Amino acid sequence: MPHKTPPRFLLRFLAAMIDHDSSKRPPVRGDWWLDDLPPLGGRLRFVFYACLLWLSVVNLKSPLAGTGFYGETDAKAFQAYGLLGWLGVDYLPVETLNVVVGVTTAAWIAAMIGLGGRAAMIVTAVGALFLQGMFLGSNALNHYYFLPVYTLAALCVARPSVDHWSIDWWVRHWRGRQQPTGGLGATGVARKLVLVAAVGFYFAAGFAKLFHSGLAWADGQTVQYFSQLRSGQYPLADYFVDYLWLAKIGSVVTLFLEVGAPLALFSRGFRHLWLLGLLGMHMAIRYGMGPAYWPNVVCLLLVVDWNWLKQTLLAWYSKTRRAGAPNEVAAHSKSTILAGRLLGSTALVIAFGTAVFGIFWWPLTNVYMYCSYFSIEQDIRAGHPRLDYFRAPEVQSIARQIHEAKPPREVAEYLCFQAAVRLTNNETEPLYLFDSVGTASWKQWVLTVAAPVIVEDLATKPVGRIEHDPSATKYAAQQFLEYYADVLRNQVPEEFLREYQSIEIVYPLECDPNEDDCLPTELMPYAVREEYAKREKNLPPHLRMVPLARVAIAD
Repeated sequence: MPHKTPPRFLLRFLAAMIDHDSSKRPPVRGDWWLDDLPPLGGRLRFVFYACLLWLSVVNLKSPLAGTGFYGETDAKAFQAYGLLGWLGVDYLPVETLNVVVGVTTAAWIAAMIGLGGRAAMIVTAVGALFLQGMFLGSNALNHYYFLPVYTLAALCVARPSVDHWSIDWWVRHWRGRQQPTGGLGATGVARKLVLVAAVGFYFAAGFAKLFHSGLAWADGQTVQYFSQLRSGQYPLADYFVDYLWLAKIGSVVTLFLEVGAPLALFSRGFRHLWLLGLLGMHMAIRYGMGPAYWPNVVCLLLVVDWNWLKQTLLAWYSKTRRAGAPNEVAAHSKSTILAGRLLGSTALVIAFGTAVFGIFWWPLTNVYMYCSYFSIEQDIRAGHPRLDYFRAPEVQSIARQIHEAKPPREVAEYLCFQAAVRLTNNETEPLYLFDSVGTASWKQWVLTVAAPVIVEDLATKPVGRIEHDPSATKYAAQQFLEYYADVLRNQVPEEFLREYQSIEIVYPLECDPNEDDCLPTELMPYAVREEYAKREKNLPPHLRMVPLARVAIAD
C-alpha cells in the first residue's frame, strides 16, 4: 500500500497553530543557546526578583521564611538531605541561619535593583540554595522552591547592569565609565538555562507519573482522590469529586503539558502556548487540591519572549501574515559560543538525567508529587489496595518494596500516616501525640522523621510479627524511640508524664472483633479518628493499635 502524506492544508494548519506561519518567517540566525531568547533586561530582572522576594517573604516554607518551622524542630528530628548530608552539615543554630537569611535577603534586594553586579546575584543564589537544603528537613519536603533556586542559579550568568533599571548603570554613567558590552552575559543564555530548568522540572513530573502509574494516571481517579481530601476547602475540589470527566480532562492535560514540555525548547510558538497551559494548570491545582506553585509562575516570566509575543499578537490583531520577527543577533566570540553551549548542554543532561533516573538528592529533584496511582472507585492507595495497609503481611510487603526499590515518597507517606505516637498506662485511655512530637507539623514528623524508621522496622521484622517484643532484637523503631524519647518527654506537660507509664509508636491493623484489644472504628480514641478522617472517609470496621516500639517514661 503506497504511503500517503497528510493533506497540505492540515500541515499548514498545524504550522499555524504551533508557530504561526513559520514557513514565511525568516529563519532565526545565531546560536541556539545564545540567541533563542533575548538577554535579561533590567525591567524584567526587577520584576522577577521583586515578585519572587515577596512570595518568599510571605511563604513560610521558602528559603527566606523557613526559620519558623526550622526553629520549632528539635535537633534530633532534623535530617540533612543529599549534598548537605554528604558534606556532613548537621543541625545549625537558628541564629546562624538567621544571619544567612539576612545576608541572602540583602543580596536579593541588591540584585533586584542592579547593585553590586553579578556578585549580588551569586550571593543570592548560593544563599537561597543553601537555605532550601537546610529547610527540606523541617518543611515536609515540598517542591515549591526547586525551580526558583535553579532560576536564581541560572541568572548568575546574566549581566545585571545593562540599562537604566540598574543602579550600577547609573553609577558608571555618573562617573563617565564605559558600560559593559559583549561576553556571555550579553546573550540570552541565562534565560535559556531557566527554560531548560523549567522543562526538566515539568518533564520529571510527567515522566514519574507514567513510570510509576502508567496511562492509568490519566483516568482522573488520582486527581479526584486528592480533591476529595480537600473537599470544602478549595472552590474547585468539589467539582473534581462530583464530575470524574472533569478530573479526567485535567489529568490528560497535565500529562500533555508535562511530558510534552521538551517541545518548548524547539518551538517558540508552542513554548508560549505551553506557558499559558502551565498557568491554567497551576490555577486548577491551587484551587482544586491546594498546592500553590506561584514561585514557579514567576520564574516562567523569564522564558516568555515578550518582544516576539507583542509583535505576534499585533500581527494577528492587524490580520497580517507576518508574525514576530526573530531577536537581533550580535556577533559572538568563539569562547562565548563555546561557554554557552557547554553550560546549556550540561544543564540539559542534568535536567533530563534527574527525570529519567528518578533522582532525589538535593539539590536535584524528580518531582514525585502525585505520581502514584490513587483510586476511590477501585479502592487503591499509592498503587496498592487500601486494606493492604491494615494487614501485617501485606503492609510489610509494601514496606520491603519501599526499602529496596525506592518508589515514590507518596507510598511511604501514605503508609506512615497510619502510624502514631501515644502515651499509655493500664488504666487510662491512651493520649495520642499528633502535633507535639518535636517538629513543626505532623506531616514533617511523618516524612522526615518517622518514614525511614517505620519503613525499615516493618520491612525487617518477621512476616506477620510487627508487634514490639522486649525480649527480641531491637528493630529500627525501638532504637529510634529510645534515641528520641527525651524529645517526646520535653513536649508533654508534666502532669501527663506522671499519669502515663510508656511512650509507644503504634500502627493500626485490621482485627477480629472477638479479640480483646480490637475496637470498632467508631469507638477509637477521638484524636485517632479525627487524624485518620483527614486521610480517609472509610476505615476498616475494626482496628487495633499495635505497638511497634515502647519506652518507659521513667527511663
